Amino acid sequence: METTQEAIIKRSIKVLDRKIKAKEAILNANPIGELIQLRIDYQDMRKKCNDDWKSKELREFVEAAAGKEQTFKALAEKQQNTCELISELVKLREEVSNLKRELYYIEMRRQRA
Repeated sequence: METTQEAIIKRSIKVLDRKIKAKEAILNANPIGELIQLRIDYQDMRKKCNDDWKSKELREFVEAAAGKEQTFKALAEKQQNTCELISELVKLREEVSNLKRELYYIEMRRQRA
């Protein structure tokens, strides 16, 4: 039977794992590379449409690319504080480790009883 304390610790571990994954995703992303690829694709699309700005295909591509570009720029901005992100990641992992240790101790106490 799981105690309330164990349930809270397990829920906390899940929350911290999600935060760790989010931080790792930011650190592992390559937004500048994606921006460059987006601009290369834009040049290819312009050539394909013969610089016809009235082309529906080109307009749709530009509209979609503009949204992606903003997303990539925001991600690149988040990556500016890499040291801070790594520090937060270490703290989160340490907290998960402490919670898992506490779960282990609870389990050991239960087995002894």
